[in-house]
Amino acid sequence: MPTCDLCGAVREGEDPTWSCEHDGGRTRWLCPPCTRSHVRDIEAKLAPEWW
Repeated sequence: MPTCDLCGAVREGEDPTWSCEHDGGRTRWLCPPCTRSHVRDIEAKLAPEWW
């Protein structure tokens, strides 16, 4: 089971509300509360073509 890279929460089952970030070949999981807290950081990493 993936755990949140920021707070350590454990993902239960196939909860679709978790975020997955791929950074330099590494997969980083964020739980829903941490995703909401860090959404601006996540958006800043998107390529300009995304917008």
